[in-house]
Amino acid sequence: MKNNNRKKGADQKSVFFMGFILFSVGVSGFFLLTGIFQRGKLDRIFSQEVAVFTEVKLNSSSLKKLKALFPEADLEVLGNDLTGNRFNLQEDLAPWIGPRVGLGIFPDKEFVVAASFRDKVKAKKFLEKFKLPDEEFQITKFKGAEIWTPKFSSQVALGIYRGYVFWGSSENALRRILESKDKIADQENYQSITGDLPQSWIMSLFIDSEKLVDLLASAESFSARKPLLEAFSQTLPALGIRAKLKNKGLFLQGKVLSEEGVFQEREISRSDNLMPQLAQFAPRDTLFFMNGSDLYEKYLHTKDFLEAFHPQFSLIFDGLLRANSRQLFGEKFDFEQDFLALMHGQYAVILDFQNALEPFVNFTLITGFGSPDNEQNLSQIKDVIHFAQGQFSAEVKEIELPDGTTREELVATDTKNIPIEKVDYQGQTYFTVQNKSAQGKEFSYAFAEGYFIFSTHEQGIISVLSAYLNKDSLAENEDFRKSVLFGFSPSESYGFFNFAKFSAALELLYSGDQRGDLLSEFLRTNLRNLSFARKVFPTEIFWTGQLFGR
Repeated sequence: MKNNNRKKGADQKSVFFMGFILFSVGVSGFFLLTGIFQRGKLDRIFSQEVAVFTEVKLNSSSLKKLKALFPEADLEVLGNDLTGNRFNLQEDLAPWIGPRVGLGIFPDKEFVVAASFRDKVKAKKFLEKFKLPDEEFQITKFKGAEIWTPKFSSQVALGIYRGYVFWGSSENALRRILESKDKIADQENYQSITGDLPQSWIMSLFIDSEKLVDLLASAESFSARKPLLEAFSQTLPALGIRAKLKNKGLFLQGKVLSEEGVFQEREISRSDNLMPQLAQFAPRDTLFFMNGSDLYEKYLHTKDFLEAFHPQFSLIFDGLLRANSRQLFGEKFDFEQDFLALMHGQYAVILDFQNALEPFVNFTLITGFGSPDNEQNLSQIKDVIHFAQGQFSAEVKEIELPDGTTREELVATDTKNIPIEKVDYQGQTYFTVQNKSAQGKEFSYAFAEGYFIFSTHEQGIISVLSAYLNKDSLAENEDFRKSVLFGFSPSESYGFFNFAKFSAALELLYSGDQRGDLLSEFLRTNLRNLSFARKVFPTEIFWTGQLFGR
C-alpha cells in the first residue's frame, strides 16, 4: 500500500514537472514570438563598421517630462515632415513601435534604421508599405533573423530580429549589421566614452572619427581635404554625446577622446563656481558667447603638439597663419609677435546681431592685451587695424596692362582714404574705421577694464560697451547664471547660444521653404537658450550643456 502511495506521489510529481515544463515552453514561446525576451541592446546588434551610431530611448515617463519641458512641440507634424509625409506617425507607427529607435551610418553612406516593436503582427503590417500593392517580398531566414526584400520595386531591405524592425538602404547594409561578429559595444573607444556618460538617458550619439572621415571624403567637396581630416581623426579618434532629463531640464553631456597633449590642460579650481568675468561684456540676449584663457599659450601649445605629432602639419599650420596675416595686415606685420604674443589672461568670443531683418553677424574678440598703459596699446594696434580695414574696403580701379589695354580690378582701398574716428559712448572711448566701401564691415576697437575689445562692426562695439556700462549683460541672464552657478561643476570654459534669436534669423532666411519654416517654427516655439561648459584633461575632453525650453 505504501509502495502504491509512493508510486502515486511520484507520478503526480512527474505530471506536475511535465506540466510546468510545458507551461514554461509555452510562455517562452509566446515571448519569443512577440520578441519581448529576445530584444537586445542596439549597441550589441549594430556592427563596429558604422561611422555614426545614434539611439533614442523613450518611455511614457520621459515622454511626459519632454512634453512638460516643450509644451508647444508638435512632434507628429515634425516627424511626418521629416519622413516626407510618406508615413503618418499616429496611424502607421504608434500602433506597434516600441521605446527604442536607432540609426547606424556606414562610411560608404549605406545606413540601417532599427525600431523596437510592441506588436509584431502590426509591425509586419507596416512593412507592407515598402512594396507595391501587387508585389511580394522575398523572405530569407538565418540565425533567428528575417530579411524581407521587395522583388523589383526598390533596393531597400527590411528585417526582424530580437524584437526590432530594421530598414536598410540595401540588403548588403542590413546583412553587415546582422551578420557582424564585432559589435559597437565591444569597441574600446565606445566603452571608454559611454562609461563616463549618463547611464540613464533619452538620446545617445557615438562617432568614430576615422570612419567619419571616410564618410565625409566620399563627398566631392571634402575629398581634397581628406589628408587634413585624417590628421584630425588621429588626434581626436572618437566622441559621444548623451541627453538626460534631470530636475525639469534637459542636460547634454559629451566626451571627446584625444591624443595626449592635443589640448593644453588647465588646472581647475574646486571652489564654488564663479561667473566668467568677460560675461559682463556680452549683451544679455547675445547670440553666442564662449570664454577661455591664455590664447597665446594655446597657440604655442598647438604649434608644439603639431611639431611633435608630424612636422609637416606644423609647417602647414604656421604657413597658413603667416600667409593670411600678410594678406590682412601687410608684409611688415608679424602676427605672432606683434599681436598674438601681446594677448594674455582671459579671452572671449561673441557673435551677435541686432536686427533679425538684417542678420549680419558681429564678430567680437575680447582679450587681455599689451601693458597696463592704454595709450601705448592704442598706438600699437592703430596701424594694424587701419591696414586690415583697407583689405576689406575694396574699390574698383582701372589697371593698365603691359600690352596697353586696361581692365577693371577690385583692389584694397589706400589707408590714407580711410579715416579712423574717435567716438565717446557714455563716457567710454572707442575707435571705428569709417569707409563707405566697407559694406557694413567697420572695424572698431576699444580698451576697457584692461581688456582689448575688437569687433568687425561698429555696432558690435556699441552693444558690448552698452552691456558692460549698463550692467545688462550675459552675467545677468537667468539661464546662464543658473547653469554656471548651480548646474555645472567648475570648468575651464563656459558658453551660451541663444536659440530664440537664432530662430528669428532662420525664419527670415528660409521664408517660403516649407521644411525651413517648420524647423524655424519648432525652434521658435520650443527652445530658448543653451548654456555649456568644457573641461580638458590629458586624453579626454568633457562637455556639458543645459537646454532651456520656452
